[in-house]
Amino acid sequence: MEATLYAVMIWVSAVTGWDMPASRPDILPMTNEVSARLGGAACASFVPSVGAHGTIFLGRCAKDEYIVHEVVHFFQHERGEDPRTSREECLFELKAEEIENLWRAERGLPEARPYYELCGKFVR
Repeated sequence: MEATLYAVMIWVSAVTGWDMPASRPDILPMTNEVSARLGGAACASFVPSVGAHGTIFLGRCAKDEYIVHEVVHFFQHERGEDPRTSREECLFELKAEEIENLWRAERGLPEARPYYELCGKFVR
C-alpha cells in the first residue's frame, strides 16, 4: 500500500502543480467502529485529526480512485485548505472529485458521481 500511496501522491502533485508534502498520511483499515464514528463512511476517508499528518482509512471496497480522492484531501489539508463552512466543504469536495475524475479518465473509468448533486446550491 505504501508504494500505491507514494505513486498517487506523485501523480496528484504532477497534475495539480502542488508541491509534494514532506510528510505522508497514515493508512489504516476502515473498521466498523471507525465507519460508525465517521457517519457511516464505508470505502475511504481522510481524517486530519488522527495521526501526525492525518490518516486515510480504507475499507475493503476501496479502489485506487478512492485513494486518489482522499490523497487530494491530504494535500488540501497540508496546504491549509481545511473547510470551515458548508460552502467551503463543497468546494473542497468538488476539487477532490475533479482530480479523481482526471485519474478515472486516464484509465477509461466512468466519472465519479457529481458532488454538485449534493451541494450544488452552494456553488452556483
